[in-house]
Amino acid sequence: MSKKHVIVFQHGSHGCVDDFATITEKLKEDIQKNSELDVIIWGSDSCKGFGTDVGIMKVAETVSSELDEYLDPHLKESQIDITLVGHSMGGLILRAMLGMSQSLSHPNTNLHTYISIASPHLGIRQMTWWMRALAYPIGKIFSETYLDLLQTNDCLSEISNERHIEILKRFNRRILYSNMYDHLVSYNTSSLTVGVNEEPAALPVEVDPHSDIKKETTLRPDVLPKDSEILNSFSSYSDFTSSCSKKVLSQFKSLRQLEWSLIGVDFSRRGFAAHSDIVASPTKMRNPSHGRHSAHHIADNILSGMNILEE
Repeated sequence: MSKKHVIVFQHGSHGCVDDFATITEKLKEDIQKNSELDVIIWGSDSCKGFGTDVGIMKVAETVSSELDEYLDPHLKESQIDITLVGHSMGGLILRAMLGMSQSLSHPNTNLHTYISIASPHLGIRQMTWWMRALAYPIGKIFSETYLDLLQTNDCLSEISNERHIEILKRFNRRILYSNMYDHLVSYNTSSLTVGVNEEPAALPVEVDPHSDIKKETTLRPDVLPKDSEILNSFSSYSDFTSSCSKKVLSQFKSLRQLEWSLIGVDFSRRGFAAHSDIVASPTKMRNPSHGRHSAHHIADNILSGMNILEE
Protein backbone atom coordinates (compact mmCIF):
# COMPACT_ATOMS: atom_id res chain seq x y z
CA MET A 1 0.00 0.00 0.00
CA SER A 2 1.36 3.43 -0.94
CA LYS A 3 1.87 6.24 1.55
CA LYS A 4 0.75 9.84 1.28
CA HIS A 5 0.94 12.88 3.49
CA VAL A 6 -2.05 15.22 3.54
CA ILE A 7 -1.71 18.74 4.97
CA VAL A 8 -5.08 20.24 5.89
CA PHE A 9 -5.37 24.01 6.33
CA GLN A 10 -8.31 25.67 8.10
CA HIS A 11 -8.75 29.43 8.24
CA GLY A 12 -10.34 31.36 11.06
CA SER A 13 -13.25 33.75 11.53
CA HIS A 14 -14.15 35.65 8.33
CA GLY A 15 -11.11 34.17 6.63
CA CYS A 16 -10.49 32.06 3.56
CA VAL A 17 -8.06 29.35 2.51
CA ASP A 18 -5.97 31.94 0.64
CA ASP A 19 -4.92 33.32 4.05
CA PHE A 20 -2.32 30.52 4.01
CA ALA A 21 -0.91 31.35 0.54
CA THR A 22 2.51 32.44 1.84
CA ILE A 23 2.87 29.18 3.77
CA THR A 24 1.58 26.91 0.99
CA GLU A 25 3.79 28.56 -1.64
CA LYS A 26 6.83 27.79 0.52
CA LEU A 27 5.61 24.23 1.04
CA LYS A 28 5.10 23.62 -2.67
CA GLU A 29 8.51 25.04 -3.49
CA ASP A 30 10.26 22.71 -1.03
CA ILE A 31 8.12 19.68 -1.89
CA GLN A 32 8.96 20.02 -5.59
CA LYS A 33 12.63 19.54 -4.72
CA ASN A 34 11.83 15.98 -3.67
CA SER A 35 10.06 14.17 -6.50
CA GLU A 36 9.62 10.99 -4.44
CA LEU A 37 7.18 12.59 -2.04
CA ASP A 38 3.43 12.26 -2.37
CA VAL A 39 2.10 15.27 -0.48
CA ILE A 40 -1.37 16.75 -0.84
CA ILE A 41 -2.25 20.26 0.36
CA TRP A 42 -5.97 20.65 1.03
CA GLY A 43 -8.23 23.32 2.45
CA SER A 44 -11.96 23.97 2.46
CA ASP A 45 -13.36 27.30 1.33
CA SER A 46 -17.04 26.48 1.87
CA CYS A 47 -17.40 28.44 5.11
CA LYS A 48 -15.33 31.44 4.19
CA GLY A 49 -16.06 35.04 5.17
CA PHE A 50 -19.39 35.42 6.97
CA GLY A 51 -19.90 31.68 6.54
CA THR A 52 -17.82 31.22 9.68
CA ASP A 53 -20.48 32.93 11.81
CA VAL A 54 -22.72 29.84 12.03
CA GLY A 55 -20.75 28.47 14.98
CA ILE A 56 -17.61 26.39 15.47
CA MET A 57 -19.45 23.06 15.48
CA LYS A 58 -21.44 23.73 12.32
CA VAL A 59 -18.34 24.87 10.43
CA ALA A 60 -16.51 21.78 11.69
CA GLU A 61 -19.33 19.53 10.46
CA THR A 62 -19.20 21.05 6.98
CA VAL A 63 -15.41 20.89 6.67
CA SER A 64 -15.31 17.39 8.17
CA SER A 65 -17.81 16.12 5.62
CA GLU A 66 -15.84 17.65 2.75
CA LEU A 67 -12.56 16.22 4.04
CA ASP A 68 -14.06 12.75 4.40
CA GLU A 69 -15.41 12.88 0.87
CA TYR A 70 -12.04 14.02 -0.48
CA LEU A 71 -9.95 11.47 1.42
CA ASP A 72 -12.21 8.45 0.89
CA PRO A 73 -10.67 7.31 -2.46
CA HIS A 74 -7.15 7.95 -1.14
CA LEU A 75 -7.73 5.88 2.00
CA LYS A 76 -8.83 2.90 -0.10
CA GLU A 77 -5.39 2.66 -1.70
CA SER A 78 -2.99 4.45 0.65
CA GLN A 79 -1.85 4.95 4.19
CA ILE A 80 -2.12 8.62 5.00
CA ASP A 81 -0.22 10.80 7.46
CA ILE A 82 -2.37 13.79 8.40
CA THR A 83 -1.11 17.22 9.40
CA LEU A 84 -3.72 19.74 10.55
CA VAL A 85 -2.90 23.45 10.48
CA GLY A 86 -5.38 26.02 11.79
CA HIS A 87 -5.13 29.80 12.07
CA SER A 88 -7.09 31.57 14.79
CA MET A 89 -10.53 29.96 15.16
CA GLY A 90 -9.40 27.42 12.56
CA GLY A 91 -7.39 25.68 15.28
CA LEU A 92 -10.63 25.12 17.23
CA ILE A 93 -12.53 23.97 14.14
CA LEU A 94 -9.86 21.31 13.57
CA ARG A 95 -10.10 20.20 17.19
CA ALA A 96 -13.89 19.90 16.83
CA MET A 97 -13.41 17.84 13.66
CA LEU A 98 -11.45 15.23 15.61
CA GLY A 99 -14.73 13.99 17.05
CA MET A 100 -16.61 14.12 13.73
CA SER A 101 -14.41 13.08 10.83
CA GLN A 102 -14.44 9.42 9.80
CA SER A 103 -11.25 9.85 7.78
CA LEU A 104 -9.31 11.13 10.80
CA SER A 105 -10.20 7.95 12.71
CA HIS A 106 -9.72 5.60 9.74
CA PRO A 107 -7.36 2.62 10.32
CA ASN A 108 -5.20 3.80 7.40
CA THR A 109 -4.80 7.26 8.89
CA ASN A 110 -1.91 8.35 11.11
CA LEU A 111 -2.43 11.60 12.98
CA HIS A 112 0.96 13.14 12.43
CA THR A 113 1.01 16.83 13.42
CA TYR A 114 -1.47 19.34 14.84
CA ILE A 115 -0.49 23.01 14.54
CA SER A 116 -2.52 25.93 15.84
CA ILE A 117 -1.54 29.49 14.94
CA ALA A 118 -2.79 32.26 17.24
CA SER A 119 -5.81 30.10 18.14
CA PRO A 120 -8.04 31.09 21.11
CA HIS A 121 -8.09 27.66 22.76
CA LEU A 122 -9.55 29.16 25.94
CA GLY A 123 -11.78 31.73 24.28
CA ILE A 124 -11.46 35.47 23.78
CA ARG A 125 -12.57 36.83 27.14
CA GLN A 126 -9.20 38.54 27.52
CA MET A 127 -9.91 41.05 24.78
CA THR A 128 -10.28 44.62 26.01
CA TRP A 129 -13.66 45.49 27.52
CA TRP A 130 -14.83 47.56 24.56
CA MET A 131 -14.01 44.76 22.10
CA ARG A 132 -15.93 42.25 24.20
CA ALA A 133 -18.79 44.73 24.59
CA LEU A 134 -18.96 44.98 20.81
CA ALA A 135 -18.53 41.24 20.17
CA TYR A 136 -21.35 40.12 22.46
CA PRO A 137 -24.29 41.95 20.80
CA ILE A 138 -22.89 41.09 17.37
CA GLY A 139 -22.80 37.47 18.49
CA LYS A 140 -26.37 37.58 19.79
CA ILE A 141 -27.65 38.95 16.49
CA PHE A 142 -25.32 37.71 13.77
CA SER A 143 -22.64 35.28 14.96
CA GLU A 144 -23.00 32.07 16.95
CA THR A 145 -19.25 31.76 16.62
CA TYR A 146 -18.63 34.89 18.71
CA LEU A 147 -20.79 33.40 21.46
CA ASP A 148 -18.71 30.20 21.29
CA LEU A 149 -15.52 32.19 21.67
CA LEU A 150 -16.89 34.34 24.49
CA GLN A 151 -17.58 31.13 26.45
CA THR A 152 -21.33 31.83 26.74
CA ASN A 153 -22.01 28.16 25.91
CA ASP A 154 -20.26 24.80 26.30
CA CYS A 155 -18.68 24.58 22.84
CA LEU A 156 -15.05 24.96 24.00
CA SER A 157 -15.67 22.61 26.91
CA GLU A 158 -17.02 19.98 24.54
CA ILE A 159 -13.90 20.03 22.34
CA SER A 160 -11.76 19.82 25.49
CA ASN A 161 -13.50 16.76 26.91
CA GLU A 162 -11.81 13.41 27.53
CA ARG A 163 -12.79 11.96 24.16
CA HIS A 164 -11.30 14.86 22.20
CA ILE A 165 -8.15 14.90 24.34
CA GLU A 166 -7.60 11.19 23.71
CA ILE A 167 -7.77 11.78 19.95
CA LEU A 168 -5.50 14.82 20.21
CA LYS A 169 -3.05 12.66 22.13
CA ARG A 170 -2.63 10.41 19.08
CA PHE A 171 -0.78 13.11 17.14
CA ASN A 172 2.97 12.61 16.95
CA ARG A 173 3.44 16.35 17.40
CA ARG A 174 1.31 19.18 18.82
CA ILE A 175 2.56 22.69 18.13
CA LEU A 176 1.31 26.08 19.30
CA TYR A 177 2.32 29.26 17.47
CA SER A 178 1.39 32.17 19.70
CA ASN A 179 1.53 35.94 19.27
CA MET A 180 3.13 37.46 22.34
CA TYR A 181 1.22 40.70 21.67
CA ASP A 182 -2.12 40.14 19.97
CA HIS A 183 -5.14 42.42 20.57
CA LEU A 184 -7.58 39.85 19.22
CA VAL A 185 -6.28 36.57 20.66
CA SER A 186 -4.20 36.98 23.80
CA TYR A 187 -0.94 35.14 24.38
CA ASN A 188 -2.38 33.18 27.30
CA THR A 189 -5.25 31.63 25.35
CA SER A 190 -3.17 30.76 22.28
CA SER A 191 -0.13 29.50 24.21
CA LEU A 192 -2.02 27.58 26.93
CA THR A 193 0.05 29.31 29.58
CA VAL A 194 -0.54 31.91 32.27
CA GLY A 195 1.77 34.26 30.35
CA VAL A 196 5.04 35.72 31.56
CA ASN A 197 4.34 34.40 35.07
CA GLU A 198 4.80 30.84 33.84
CA GLU A 199 8.43 29.95 33.27
CA PRO A 200 8.10 27.99 29.99
CA ALA A 201 6.47 31.01 28.36
CA ALA A 202 8.59 33.67 29.98
CA LEU A 203 10.48 36.39 28.20
CA PRO A 204 13.14 37.60 27.38
CA VAL A 205 13.96 36.79 23.78
CA GLU A 206 15.96 33.61 23.44
CA VAL A 207 16.43 33.21 19.69
CA ASP A 208 17.57 35.27 16.68
CA PRO A 209 16.65 38.90 17.50
CA HIS A 210 16.22 39.65 13.80
CA SER A 211 13.47 37.05 13.41
CA ASP A 212 9.80 37.32 14.37
CA ILE A 213 10.24 34.01 16.20
CA LYS A 214 11.19 34.91 19.75
CA LYS A 215 10.67 31.82 21.89
CA GLU A 216 10.71 28.06 21.39
CA THR A 217 10.04 25.76 24.31
CA THR A 218 8.13 22.68 25.45
CA LEU A 219 5.07 22.65 27.72
CA ARG A 220 5.25 19.45 29.76
CA PRO A 221 2.16 17.87 31.32
CA ASP A 222 4.00 17.28 34.60
CA VAL A 223 4.71 21.00 35.07
CA LEU A 224 1.51 22.97 35.60
CA PRO A 225 0.80 26.35 37.21
CA LYS A 226 -1.39 26.43 40.30
CA ASP A 227 -5.14 26.75 39.89
CA SER A 228 -5.02 30.21 41.47
CA GLU A 229 -2.43 31.33 38.91
CA ILE A 230 -4.57 30.07 36.05
CA LEU A 231 -7.67 31.81 37.38
CA ASN A 232 -5.82 35.05 38.05
CA SER A 233 -4.48 35.01 34.52
CA PHE A 234 -7.87 34.51 32.90
CA SER A 235 -10.17 36.43 35.25
CA SER A 236 -8.85 39.95 35.09
CA TYR A 237 -12.20 41.46 34.06
CA SER A 238 -15.33 41.97 36.14
CA ASP A 239 -17.55 40.17 33.60
CA PHE A 240 -15.52 37.00 33.96
CA THR A 241 -18.13 35.05 35.93
CA SER A 242 -17.49 32.14 38.26
CA SER A 243 -19.05 29.69 35.78
CA CYS A 244 -16.79 30.99 33.04
CA SER A 245 -13.78 30.67 35.35
CA LYS A 246 -14.61 27.03 36.01
CA LYS A 247 -14.87 26.35 32.28
CA VAL A 248 -11.51 27.93 31.50
CA LEU A 249 -9.79 26.18 34.41
CA SER A 250 -11.14 22.80 33.28
CA GLN A 251 -10.26 23.43 29.62
CA PHE A 252 -6.75 24.63 30.52
CA LYS A 253 -6.00 21.57 32.65
CA SER A 254 -7.46 19.18 30.05
CA LEU A 255 -5.34 20.55 27.22
CA ARG A 256 -2.22 20.72 29.36
CA GLN A 257 -2.44 16.97 30.02
CA LEU A 258 -0.58 16.76 26.70
CA GLU A 259 2.90 17.84 25.73
CA TRP A 260 3.05 20.85 23.41
CA SER A 261 5.79 22.62 21.53
CA LEU A 262 5.30 26.36 22.04
CA ILE A 263 6.67 28.94 19.63
CA GLY A 264 6.27 32.60 20.57
CA VAL A 265 6.12 35.21 17.83
CA ASP A 266 6.49 38.98 18.29
CA PHE A 267 4.62 41.47 16.10
CA SER A 268 4.11 44.04 18.87
CA ARG A 269 4.96 46.87 16.50
CA ARG A 270 2.05 45.92 14.23
CA GLY A 271 -0.93 46.37 16.58
CA PHE A 272 -4.13 44.69 15.39
CA ALA A 273 -2.35 43.49 12.23
CA ALA A 274 -0.32 41.04 14.35
CA HIS A 275 -3.11 38.48 14.19
CA SER A 276 -2.81 38.25 10.38
CA ASP A 277 0.95 38.86 10.31
CA ILE A 278 1.67 35.53 11.95
CA VAL A 279 0.63 33.69 8.76
CA ALA A 280 1.65 36.55 6.43
CA SER A 281 -1.89 36.54 5.06
CA PRO A 282 -1.91 38.12 1.58
CA THR A 283 -5.68 38.58 1.81
CA LYS A 284 -5.49 40.79 4.91
CA MET A 285 -2.14 42.54 4.55
CA ARG A 286 -0.89 45.06 2.04
CA ASN A 287 2.62 43.81 2.61
CA PRO A 288 2.74 40.10 3.60
CA SER A 289 6.50 40.33 4.00
CA HIS A 290 5.85 41.46 7.59
CA GLY A 291 5.08 37.88 8.57
CA ARG A 292 7.30 36.02 6.15
CA HIS A 293 9.68 34.78 8.87
CA SER A 294 6.91 33.14 10.86
CA ALA A 295 5.10 31.81 7.76
CA HIS A 296 8.26 30.17 6.47
CA HIS A 297 9.03 28.86 9.96
CA ILE A 298 5.62 27.16 9.99
CA ALA A 299 6.22 25.65 6.54
CA ASP A 300 9.66 24.41 7.54
CA ASN A 301 8.27 22.96 10.76
CA ILE A 302 5.64 21.00 8.82
CA LEU A 303 8.22 19.57 6.44
CA SER A 304 10.89 18.86 9.03
CA GLY A 305 8.39 16.71 10.89
CA MET A 306 7.93 14.74 7.67
CA ASN A 307 11.72 14.43 7.26
CA ILE A 308 11.54 16.38 4.01
CA LEU A 309 13.93 19.22 4.66
CA GLU A 310 17.59 18.55 4.18
CA GLU A 311 19.76 18.77 7.24
